[in-house]
Amino acid sequence: MPPQQTIPQMLEYVKHLPVKRYCGRYAWLNTDTGETSVFFCGLASCGRVYCQRLYYLKRVRLISDLIREYDLSRFLTLTMGHKLARCDAWGTMPHVWNKARTMMVRKHPGLQYCTILEAHKDGYPHLHGFVSHYIRQREWSNTFAACGGGSYAWIERVEVVDGDVGRYVTKQLNIARYVGKEQVITARQMVKPRARTFWRSQGMKTEYEQTRQAAKSSAILVTEDIYHQTEKGFDKRAEVVYSKSIGQWVVRMTSQPSVKE
Repeated sequence: MPPQQTIPQMLEYVKHLPVKRYCGRYAWLNTDTGETSVFFCGLASCGRVYCQRLYYLKRVRLISDLIREYDLSRFLTLTMGHKLARCDAWGTMPHVWNKARTMMVRKHPGLQYCTILEAHKDGYPHLHGFVSHYIRQREWSNTFAACGGGSYAWIERVEVVDGDVGRYVTKQLNIARYVGKEQVITARQMVKPRARTFWRSQGMKTEYEQTRQAAKSSAILVTEDIYHQTEKGFDKRAEVVYSKSIGQWVVRMTSQPSVKE
């Protein structure tokens, strides 16, 4: 993506992204029942609007669960400032945050956090995050600036409903006040394909992630073109069946997608 882009320009760019070749073609196979379902990549870099929305919602759910389960009740904002060009700021921000979070954890043992990289409306990166206990704004600002970031920092307590932080942050519409959809998606576009845009304390894992990991043990990703997208939805062009003779699942073609002249 061109480096000198504002949020509206980034969103216009995202609209023209191509759909990943395997998205909507591969299939998930349930080895217990033999049933298959369409595989969607769920990547922000995919041109399919559903995948971009899925990427954002997964982030929101993960952050919501982390806040509730680990009592991350302080909301944090850190910025890079405008000392660097936009392209350099995006490349530098993750390294600056890595240094800053290491310093803060050493100075404050037991500090837990989860942070996400976002794009500001002017196209520059900033971090939104949630931490476990209060640390003065000046200390965040000085530490982040000393590591190469901007001097602006903001920390506040997450709003509480009836004294229960968990009840508030589990509502996705409310947590979205702190994590913007457009900012999250465009941030993913601005960094290298495998670069991190989300950080959390070591060992932090939600209950949902643990149960989902156990459920995935019976699921297999079939990396062949099982489905074909049409105007009405997704047609199945192949079946996945278990072959007793060779002791594994095999793909059998059932039909070819129609091609318009």
